[in-house]
Amino acid sequence: MLIQVVLIATVLVCAYYLVRSTARDKNVALRRLLLALFVVVGIVSIIFPQITTTVAQFVGVGRGTDLLLYMLIISFLSYSVVSFRKMTAMENRITDLAREVALATSDPARKQHDPGTEA
Repeated sequence: MLIQVVLIATVLVCAYYLVRSTARDKNVALRRLLLALFVVVGIVSIIFPQITTTVAQFVGVGRGTDLLLYMLIISFLSYSVVSFRKMTAMENRITDLAREVALATSDPARKQHDPGTEA
């Protein structure tokens, strides 16, 4: 029961990050913090595998392996959200650069005096 609430909340948070704009510096700090947390939890669960089963049973999942699967799903969703946002930002930047190049290379005076453009 509790795991369902956690999974639904995670999906909602991912959806929220998909639709809101973010500042780059905040994301870097948050990403580093989450990565550090992931490393610590990963190392602890490798050294003490019974902890995952205990935590899984506490949150309402039968086995530790099932909890790890759910956590993998959350990680995949998070990665997908981050990748999507980066790709969208990159596409927007490429569009802006293409517009700037098009404006910089256009020469209206040349088009008026070029004999090939007269009808």
